[in-house]
Amino acid sequence: EKLQLPRVGERIRSKKHGTIWKIIEEKEVWIDVSEVEGLEPGPTPAIYIRYWKPDSSSVPGRGKTMEYRYSFIDSSFHANWEILYD
Repeated sequence: EKLQLPRVGERIRSKKHGTIWKIIEEKEVWIDVSEVEGLEPGPTPAIYIRYWKPDSSSVPGRGKTMEYRYSFIDSSFHANWEILYD
């Protein structure tokens, strides 16, 4: 909730490229922060988000996907993306 990330089904726009993506998966995962200076070693919760950019071809369901994990140590979502509210 504090990270203010989009939910499954919402569309987002890349601030760098202007491309539109859709959130197709979201789940809580654990990441290892052992190598992050100033933090106690061990697992910390993060939100895994999978993005989908529909292909411009007429074939439904085709397109590029990518994934990223956001946590309190990397909350860079709003620096790179903008949530589109229809």
